[in-house]
Amino acid sequence: QLILNNFNDIKISINDKVKNFNPVYYISYNDFIDYDQLNKYNINPKIIKSYNNENNENNEISFANQMNNKQISTVISHLKGIKDWYYNSTTPYAIFMEDNINLDSINYWNFKWDDIISNLPNNWKAVQLSIIKDNIIPSDITLHLRKWDDWSSGIYILNREYAKNIIDTYCVNDKYILTVKNQQNLIPFIENILFLLDKFNIYTLPLFSQNDISNNIP
Repeated sequence: QLILNNFNDIKISINDKVKNFNPVYYISYNDFIDYDQLNKYNINPKIIKSYNNENNENNEISFANQMNNKQISTVISHLKGIKDWYYNSTTPYAIFMEDNINLDSINYWNFKWDDIISNLPNNWKAVQLSIIKDNIIPSDITLHLRKWDDWSSGIYILNREYAKNIIDTYCVNDKYILTVKNQQNLIPFIENILFLLDKFNIYTLPLFSQNDISNNIP
């Protein structure tokens, strides 16, 4: 469990809280970019425009008849962002967020982003930073190994090793192969693509919420 109790009585400025909260890759659907929120928290992201899935004849998609265009576009848009970061940056990790993430919880942090990173387990490969689920229990809002029903691709971080694994598994040049590795019976929803390549090093720590989840639930 992530322990941040030592920071309870510390007042921290927004600038200090979000220092090193980068790089951020921002997946924009319908060309919506919440610049007011991004500017409020001093976030200058790389914008990833949503993939247009109307012509997907070059891609191989399992269960395509059980996914709508937005769900397929979501998967490919995230993969585009991951490839962009991996091949055009050398940072040890990156933050990926969708345009419906609400960052206002930062106002209530009694810790810094650097504290989060420094307290993660040494073996982490991905950390899911938001969840969508019914009947949330207290352990769901602490750092834990991701559970199968921890839905949400709203915001997460990947390290380079795991990003490379995702790319090698699901991307072939400009083509996308959307079949969940070793679990071909699963529909390739974005969470299944992002978080099922490793059973022991994928964590959840829901620091943020989503403004509108109606189009994100499989």
